[in-house]
Amino acid sequence: MELKQLEYLVTAAEAGSFSSASEILYTTPSNVSKVVKKLEKRLQMTLFTRRGTGVCLTAEGEKVYRHALEIIKRMDHIESVNREKRSQFLSVSMNPSNYLSTSFAEFCQRQDHNIISFRLLEGSVNQVIGDVEKDLSEIGFIYVAEKQKIVFEHILRRKKLEFVQLREAELSLEVGKQNPLAKEEIITAQQIQGLQFVKQYEDSYSKFHHLQNTIQNLGIVKNLEHAVTTNSDYALIRLLENTDRAYLTYRLNESLEEAFSIKSIPVTCADGKIYLGYVKREKEGLSSLAKDFLEQVFVEM
Repeated sequence: MELKQLEYLVTAAEAGSFSSASEILYTTPSNVSKVVKKLEKRLQMTLFTRRGTGVCLTAEGEKVYRHALEIIKRMDHIESVNREKRSQFLSVSMNPSNYLSTSFAEFCQRQDHNIISFRLLEGSVNQVIGDVEKDLSEIGFIYVAEKQKIVFEHILRRKKLEFVQLREAELSLEVGKQNPLAKEEIITAQQIQGLQFVKQYEDSYSKFHHLQNTIQNLGIVKNLEHAVTTNSDYALIRLLENTDRAYLTYRLNESLEEAFSIKSIPVTCADGKIYLGYVKREKEGLSSLAKDFLEQVFVEM
């Protein structure tokens, strides 16, 4: 039995459907169903009654649910036993972000390394939330889509966490000098129809999850089918610099033009917004190091 199975069980029970649970877990309904079925097979019992409108726990499922909650709480406690002293340690988790990781590196460089230690963890939305909940990180930076925000904040309240919004990310087209749109200051959905793209590997991070919906709304799904796919930031930058390919993303900071000869052009789109913010433990003050780092991030925005 895996802890992941228990987490999926608890989330599905509280969300009331595999579909709603998948949005909270940033995965697919079929994956939630698959994980739950595997747990049911392992326990040799039916945990949920499946209906057209959702799922509800069976009598046996209720008992397993209560035990699962207790196990998750105990695991969280065990993983937080070795918390470091915050006066001399700063641990931050985040969704992958060149902007935030660079800001963190610059912040560390200005501190006294003889008395202060730092840790930076990257991961999915669930991993970042888990890091903060388990006290592995003091704060966790994440992207949240507008349409997911209400459900997302409900889940955080249950975990005694809170989300502090920093700013809205804008849809942007990243291009090099060889791209025909390089001289534009703002572009429409129609202008990007004929472009060739570079894209990153699909994953469960909310920024990229939301981007998939935006791609469908822009009508460029077929364009992305023939894109160059990479998980390397270096390769991404070089492809933009040396070809006429473009990269669609949600940009938080200014253009990369000064450093890499790449231009970020805003795209007019009626799709939902996406926000950057950080998660912290509810009703718990932040260390002076965390406050200083947040101030730097806010100023640089």
